[in-house]
Amino acid sequence: MKVIRDIFSYSYGHGAIGLTCNYCIYYKFNEDLEIGSLKRSYCSLHNFSLKIMRNEEDRILGEWFCKQFENKNAFEWGLKEFYQLKDELEDNVLYQACGKKYLNGTYFKDLPQLKEE
Repeated sequence: MKVIRDIFSYSYGHGAIGLTCNYCIYYKFNEDLEIGSLKRSYCSLHNFSLKIMRNEEDRILGEWFCKQFENKNAFEWGLKEFYQLKDELEDNVLYQACGKKYLNGTYFKDLPQLKEE
């Protein structure tokens, strides 16, 4: 996996970048969808669970996005910084920004896939 420097300024209050899957048009949350023992959000574009984003208390761990992020309501600065590095991102990776020197990445194939109905 390509190593990508974390360029985000974390200026969106409480050290956040203001850009995560929740702010993407493909983010969905289904109360009836159970993955493991917890009800979860998912990506409707790539058809995988976003369980990786949350801990056991259902709190989001960092901020998550992929190259195909389409803005619904992301913070302006986070979106601007995303567009600065978008061309460097791999197509099949979910990235995590968590204030470290480099972004963490997980291949889509390693994420829990949703079953086709």
